[in-house]
Amino acid sequence: MAAEDNASRINHPFQDGRMNFTAFSRCLEYRREVAELMLEALPYLPERFTQVDIGAGNGLGTQVTKGMTEVFLRRAAVYGIDPDPYAIAQASKDTPSSERCEIAFIEGFGQDIETLVAGRIPKEGADMVSILDAVHEFPPDAQFPIIQAGARVLRPGGIFVMNSTFTSIATEENPAAWGFPAVKAALKFGGRKAKQPGLLQRPPEEYTQMLRNTGLEVIYYQVVGVTLPTSAMVAICQYPGFVEGVRKSFVFDNEPTLEQLSEELQIRYGKSRPLPRKWVRWIGQKPA
Repeated sequence: MAAEDNASRINHPFQDGRMNFTAFSRCLEYRREVAELMLEALPYLPERFTQVDIGAGNGLGTQVTKGMTEVFLRRAAVYGIDPDPYAIAQASKDTPSSERCEIAFIEGFGQDIETLVAGRIPKEGADMVSILDAVHEFPPDAQFPIIQAGARVLRPGGIFVMNSTFTSIATEENPAAWGFPAVKAALKFGGRKAKQPGLLQRPPEEYTQMLRNTGLEVIYYQVVGVTLPTSAMVAICQYPGFVEGVRKSFVFDNEPTLEQLSEELQIRYGKSRPLPRKWVRWIGQKPA
């Protein structure tokens, strides 16, 4: 596929050595939310299981699975898929295979999941497909096709595990607390609020329906509260996906670079108190 065609499948700039997701991925509260969801999925998995993690990013989901294999004496083969070369390199560095968990990170797009894992997963399909806090980062018109492709590589009885911090209910209880630092940062560059937010924030019900439209049965749904400390807010302001989302949410007289806006956001969110946010979790199961 030509580079220009790939560009249309990306919703924000890739990471690099200066701006990346690594610091935020190490936030304890964020990791705990992912781990809790994966523990909900564990009873549906065999002693030896295969997982395909779409939007694997810097490897957090794979790290959680690797830890579970050690704690619960399971064995797993995990394939993390992400189009971002920096993320794949960081994930590979931080998450080597172990005796119990065979790990491979593959650079590519979720829409191409069937081709990317062909010959790697069992012929009957994977035991689990996951999209961990990544579905909102896919281009809006790619979200359902990616979920659909993930469902196709599941074996009968396999599970689809997904969560998102960017839905329409994420900050419904404290929108001003979340938005004020971003507004202050944007004002430095003559920013005025755009008509639409920079990232699509679907109602959770739309994602639920997407899972059902693939033929999956939604067997678990939960909304949980996660409070992110100030240090985590500073860390997320170093991630180009978050910063680009903020930049797209404003119209600027003098549009800042991502690095300039990142620095200002770090200052503003660095002065904030810990911020609660609603995470939404799903587990879908493919009919046996």
